[in-house]
Amino acid sequence: MSSAAADFIRRGVDAGWWDGALAATGNAERETGRIAAGDAWRTANRPMRPDAIFDIASLTKVVAVAVPAVMLAAAGRLELDRPFTDYLPTYRGRLFQPVTVRDLALHQSGFDNNRSFLAAADNAALHRGILALSPVRPPRSRVEYACTNFLLLAKVLEEITGRRLDQLAAKLLLRPLGMTETTWGSRPDDGRRLVKAVNVERPGIVSDEIGRQSTGPVGNSGLFSTATDLGRFARFLLKDSEALPPAARRELFRRQTPDGQQPRTFGWRIGAGLVPAGLSDRTVYHSGWTGQTLWVDPATRRYILVMTSRIGKPETVLPARVKLAELALQEI
Repeated sequence: MSSAAADFIRRGVDAGWWDGALAATGNAERETGRIAAGDAWRTANRPMRPDAIFDIASLTKVVAVAVPAVMLAAAGRLELDRPFTDYLPTYRGRLFQPVTVRDLALHQSGFDNNRSFLAAADNAALHRGILALSPVRPPRSRVEYACTNFLLLAKVLEEITGRRLDQLAAKLLLRPLGMTETTWGSRPDDGRRLVKAVNVERPGIVSDEIGRQSTGPVGNSGLFSTATDLGRFARFLLKDSEALPPAARRELFRRQTPDGQQPRTFGWRIGAGLVPAGLSDRTVYHSGWTGQTLWVDPATRRYILVMTSRIGKPETVLPARVKLAELALQEI
């Protein structure tokens, strides 16, 4: 394979950023190209395939929680500016003042990344611990990205629909979009397509400790997916539809945090800085700790997905993913 993007992937292998990577580009109608190089699991000499299956970590937040939430709001089943506790009577933490559903999605609720519940003796105690978490500051005083927000938001969606999160995501998104290879939880290694995450002993094990320890789906992590399925998801976001009408799409693509705070939309980051050249400043994006980033641009109606078998430090590898995205946008 001879291309600048493929050469950059191999440079990243040599630099210790990742064992391998793939990039896929597309528009509102179709995928326009895909490139893959390096390894999915270097120790086992498993090559990175274009159809590789990744633990997408925190991309679970937007695929399975944020987008279903705005879909439910569009259907009149969820009020985004209503206190989340109105929907979640089992919550037992202490709030400074009411925290809305929107506050959770914008990471401005006041919750931090307290994971004390991981010491729970069993699954029931773990989930009781999540429902007992308290914020550390009043809502809307600052933005702090915290998994707690999406653990609680997922529980709100489960409460109002009477469905487990995996069942709800399947009903609203995975089945209608044909995302047949997007699945929840750890599974046996298939020996071919699964990509090993940096902190687990073999491919197929959920990287996030919360998603790994819970016996059911959680809102912050746990999904495995492919470039094909995430492309279907991105194209869904780029078009108005009955399921995702204009008002719902505006929630995803409109900055909602105040000046001076991290720019965020409902569930996503937005704006320059970590947006590849060639996309507009209306681009929203989200990353996963395992080494994945999806950018979706409503202005150019394009998307770019970079998925890696990250081994380097996240703060080093994210800018490298941006550069790989820029090269891919130029070439494919």
